[in-house]
This record gives sequence, C-alpha cells and structure tokens, in this order.
Amino acid sequence: MHFHTRALRHIRPALSDCMGTTLATSLVQSRLDYANSLLHGTSAANIHKLQCAQNLLSRVVLSGRHREHLSACMRLSNLHWLAVRKRIDFKLVLTTYKILSTQQPAYLCLLLFPYEPT
Repeated sequence: MHFHTRALRHIRPALSDCMGTTLATSLVQSRLDYANSLLHGTSAANIHKLQCAQNLLSRVVLSGRHREHLSACMRLSNLHWLAVRKRIDFKLVLTTYKILSTQQPAYLCLLLFPYEPT
C-alpha cells in the first residue's frame, strides 16, 4: 500500500482531482477492502495502522486541491470514504444482508438464523 501511495504522491500534480481519486481507490483502497471482514475483532493497534495508511492516502489525494489544514475525518468525508473500522462493519453487514435475502451461498446460509422475537 505504501509503495502505491508514494508513487501516487509523485504523479499527483499531473492528475486531475477525479483521476487522483480514482487511482487511489483502485490501487490502495481496494487493498484495504480485500478480505477486511476477517479483520473484525482484531486489535486496535492493527486497525490504527490501516487507518494511518488510509489517512496518508487521503492527504495525497487532496493535496493539490486543499491548501488549508483538514482533519482526517473531514478528508475522508470529502472523498466519501468510510474509516477502516466502519468499512469492516459495513462489509459484514452487507454480506449478512445478501446471505439472508438471497439464501446464497448455501453453506453460509445454513449458519445464519434470522432473529424472531418471542
């Protein structure tokens, strides 16, 4: 991830805002999202390392457009990105919804039981 972020930093001045965001999303954000549902329940230190990488990426992407200081939350909000912990939770919720609504894949559907109040 850091290699691609550094490479993007070097070419960022030559890219439009849209191209910079697209490259960052396709090269680095996809790596943060890969199998991130497995990270549910991991230590806060591991999440912090991933969050620092995402914050660095947001600074690189927005460096050409914003000269003023923005907090990490504001940068992520401007890019319409979720924080790492929230991305993990979102992926789990989305996967669960798809399993319950489509009954596929069958091997996971057998493990989930809808909540039915007594």
